[in-house]
Amino acid sequence: MRTFFAGPLTGPVVEPPASRRDGSGHWWPGGVSSGAGEAAGGVGGDGSRAGGVGGGGLRGGAVPRARLGDLFAVAPGRTLDALAGRFFRDARLRQYVDRYATYAGSNPYRAPAALGCVPAIEHGDGGWYVRGGLPRLADALAAALDKAGVDVRTETEITEVIADADRVRGVRTAGGEVVRADVVVVNADAASLYGRLLPDRARLRRIAGLGLSSSAFLMLAAVEGRTEGMPHHSIVFSGDYRREFGDIFDRRRPPEDPTVYIGCPSAHDATMAPAGAESWSMLVNVPAGDPARWPMSPEAYAELVLERLASRGHDLSGRLRFLDLLTPADLRDRYGAWGGAIYGGAYGGPLAPFRRPGNRGPRRGLYLVGGSAHPGGGLPLVAMGGRIVAELVARDFSRSDRRRGRA
Repeated sequence: MRTFFAGPLTGPVVEPPASRRDGSGHWWPGGVSSGAGEAAGGVGGDGSRAGGVGGGGLRGGAVPRARLGDLFAVAPGRTLDALAGRFFRDARLRQYVDRYATYAGSNPYRAPAALGCVPAIEHGDGGWYVRGGLPRLADALAAALDKAGVDVRTETEITEVIADADRVRGVRTAGGEVVRADVVVVNADAASLYGRLLPDRARLRRIAGLGLSSSAFLMLAAVEGRTEGMPHHSIVFSGDYRREFGDIFDRRRPPEDPTVYIGCPSAHDATMAPAGAESWSMLVNVPAGDPARWPMSPEAYAELVLERLASRGHDLSGRLRFLDLLTPADLRDRYGAWGGAIYGGAYGGPLAPFRRPGNRGPRRGLYLVGGSAHPGGGLPLVAMGGRIVAELVARDFSRSDRRRGRA
């Protein structure tokens, strides 16, 4: 039997609280997704793959062989900021390129230049948007799983990955049920896997050695009226980028002068807000950890962010119907994210991409996917990770293996 477990608050269809709906069936704001869902399960499938997720989608076809020149193409030993400085003299363009370090929860002054592939892909292939918001992507996934005959269990917490010295045997739920499986694909944070689900001190120490990636302070707002000329995506930069990342990674506090990403999907998708209104998602990069240690409360920090936006031409005074906040503590408690970090370990140093937990686990039949495993966080990379794992499972559990009774 093929079973997929969607852990607490990570079901295939994410619906908003009833209080957030209006008579027309809209809700405020758009869906929220995390790559650190607390889910683990025995998974099977037909090997089908989906495209069009993220910049350019997932392409089929033969995988080209790696060449030695490919290693030098990613500028080993160079940081992303140094790479930006090599091509741009304008400080604003350099800051723009540095922004892409945050796609991996990292500091551009320490992150490897390999992250420069992200703006290249984004500008070369463009971006994709799921009309109706990310919950529609979950709907499509749920429909595909149903068509494939997969048993999807929501609100089912996994407390243990059962394994012997050589291979996995299944999973145990919080209710005590044991589900036998030859293949277990874990979408939980790798630190949660090796710290709680399948304890492994050595691997946990290696993950801890990476240090935490950044986290997010997310403000979800219902905004009255329409903002003339408002694009779908906006980035309002800080005045001192080095100081901002020093606050996040060195001083471990929310930046006093933050860069703010604004997502306004209702600018191009009328289904994302009622008529004559907008849904805004405002994201600030903050350190992972407990917000109780911040120099101000999350509510006070939200006011600071709104003041910074107002001073830069995005004044929401008198237009907010409501404002919901999501902090690192919410990511930790809802999704089991290590310390509330979005991407697990940080991308610090030239070897950072090679130090992330791999997709094969230490037991036969155990696989890792999600924001904390290879290749990293964000929908495009997590989708790529899912494809990698599907191909590994097909390769490791071939028909010849099954005929010999090894699977």
